[in-house]
Amino acid sequence: MRSDSAAKSKRRSPIKASPLRVPGQSIRDEIIDVIFDRWLSPVIWALFLWMLVAVEWIRFFCRIRPSWTTCIGLTFLTIVGTLHASFKFYRATAYLKNLRQGMEGEIAVGQFLDEYCREKGYKVLHDLKGDGFNVDHVVIGRSGVFTLETKTISKPAIGEPIVTYDGESVLVDGFKPDRDPVAQAKACARHVAELLAESTNRDIRKIFVRPVVLYPGWYIKGSSSGREVWVLEPKALLSFLEHETIRLTNEDVGLFHSHLKTRNRRE
Repeated sequence: MRSDSAAKSKRRSPIKASPLRVPGQSIRDEIIDVIFDRWLSPVIWALFLWMLVAVEWIRFFCRIRPSWTTCIGLTFLTIVGTLHASFKFYRATAYLKNLRQGMEGEIAVGQFLDEYCREKGYKVLHDLKGDGFNVDHVVIGRSGVFTLETKTISKPAIGEPIVTYDGESVLVDGFKPDRDPVAQAKACARHVAELLAESTNRDIRKIFVRPVVLYPGWYIKGSSSGREVWVLEPKALLSFLEHETIRLTNEDVGLFHSHLKTRNRRE
């Protein structure tokens, strides 16, 4: 009996290698953290305070210990704490809504890439993790390596949704984004180039990685042709890829994909 129990406790998973990461996984993980740390915690804290107040009032009416002033003071503090918890709950709810929209955008773009880019012979990876950030998508083919940053922005209620790009900066509906998407895309491309240079022992200056920013559902005003960073609507990506110069051999494509795939496993 003991040997059977010991054998059961030593069972191993049938999955030899961790699965590859999927589109939007980093955001999905963040949503789970926010739900438990910033959304549920103020609710639980407020409920605890009201339970404490209820107990003290019951003790007061049963003439056990607490005084009238103690109950009033505790009730006042509970109301203040509840208002603070409600504010935190409201902010967390709004943040979760934005996260969900971002996750859905990455999933939609990921499905588009899986269907159309792989059909054209490209290798596709999703949610490549860096140190404190992630690369939403990586596309590898004969025309090179491309890092894709997806920006899922709500459209204006009135008027045409326009992203203006002049080759250096981006305006979304006439406003400058809080975080520079061009600089962010360049950082992602540099990170992937460094990973490939390190893992393949190649000169980083000979590893070209094209940074791309995608705005699903938005009209892009301004050309990305000849720019270091492409700013595109996802459906325009295939046309840009097809007009790129051939930079990699089939062996290079397989090698780069293999090395990045080892970094793309779930923890």
